[in-house]
Amino acid sequence: MKQFKHMIITYEHLLGLNVDGDLDNLIDDPELAGKDQDSLKSMLAIRKHLDFKAAASNHVIFSHSRDAVGCVSCRLVLSPRDILSCKFFGNNIMQSDEHTFSFPYGPVSLGRIIGRDEVRQLDDDERDIVNSVEIARVYPDRIMCKPKFSIRNYTIEPDCVKYGYGSYRDVYYGNFNIDTSFSQKETDFAKLDQILADGVNAYMSKQHNALIASVLQYRKRMALYCLSTCGGTLNKHLVYLCYEAFLKNKKSTFFGNTATRFRIGPKSIYVFRAFGVHHIHVHGVPGTVVTLDDHPCSTGTAKPALIDQMRRYADFVQFEDRIKYANNAVRDFIFEAYVIHGIKVITEDHVFDMPYSDTPEYLKVSRRTVRLERDKNKKYLWWLNWNGQKVKLGLAVGKGPHFFGSGWSFTEPVKDMFEQIRRID
Repeated sequence: MKQFKHMIITYEHLLGLNVDGDLDNLIDDPELAGKDQDSLKSMLAIRKHLDFKAAASNHVIFSHSRDAVGCVSCRLVLSPRDILSCKFFGNNIMQSDEHTFSFPYGPVSLGRIIGRDEVRQLDDDERDIVNSVEIARVYPDRIMCKPKFSIRNYTIEPDCVKYGYGSYRDVYYGNFNIDTSFSQKETDFAKLDQILADGVNAYMSKQHNALIASVLQYRKRMALYCLSTCGGTLNKHLVYLCYEAFLKNKKSTFFGNTATRFRIGPKSIYVFRAFGVHHIHVHGVPGTVVTLDDHPCSTGTAKPALIDQMRRYADFVQFEDRIKYANNAVRDFIFEAYVIHGIKVITEDHVFDMPYSDTPEYLKVSRRTVRLERDKNKKYLWWLNWNGQKVKLGLAVGKGPHFFGSGWSFTEPVKDMFEQIRRID
């Protein structure tokens, strides 16, 4: 069983250090030499100069390396709502095997110890360690200060999402380490309190915001890497990681959940779900990647409407990238109207149509036929024509931040016309 690299030093430990008598004898003990002795001297220096109340109010804790490196790590405990704190830990995580995850502080193993029956849980002190960032480091003769922070060891772990994010509204940013480097050192221990306060401010001010932006960029790059092609095909394992971590259980921004569209950077992803099976299509890549839930449905009844939606999704996957000069709005509208709602959509390249005729369902949707026409002068400008009305087909992209993964909404005129089309009995 892997253990934490650091053990927490509580305020009770520091207050309990006796500066007289037996402690002096312990420090002079020849058997306590080298890094072990340095670690104890570092704790004594903290004990002598620390404002305990101020440190506690700033959520500063101290930890001692298991590797006996002769120093004490001063750490800021992150808020549970902090974007940079990994949410994957709880009181009742029961796993059949041991798993190691990259938490903000470093690798941590959870789960059943190999070859034993007991299950390893995080206690309160360990939660503080894995959910903290180093802001200073104390040695017997100096304090390393002026911290600078960076993100390293970024990974995505579907199990983190599975156990830590129960609602589709939760957002998973990935697992990572917050690495700290120090640009200065201070030998005057009387400045310890100010050094700790400066370290807290350094993280919670501009560097904190920079780390947030960095994590979001790491997340985007990792997702795009998972959705990139090699030899014209997708890596099924990487697509699975991206889908499980960032997209699964997320709903479309417009309608429905059986068929859903997503966007990550320039990538458009179209998903169809049924009976625990997820078909994932990435625009521009032939076919789909199929993934299964952990417990897919073993049996079920596929009603005619679901069967036809399966066919419409396959039709969309086969033809969506063959439409000349189609933009994101064109593809997304065909997906929403045709795949999700069964509305007949006609372009100059393809007719996305229902498979049967002379039935009540066909007669109903046949009255809701829409036509997409490309502008004669601008190749990538398209118009939506229906019932004598004509609006420019577009997405409300805007300049503000967009929620990672969800598809962009259509512009208001398109949304209004779409609502009118859907309301026809």
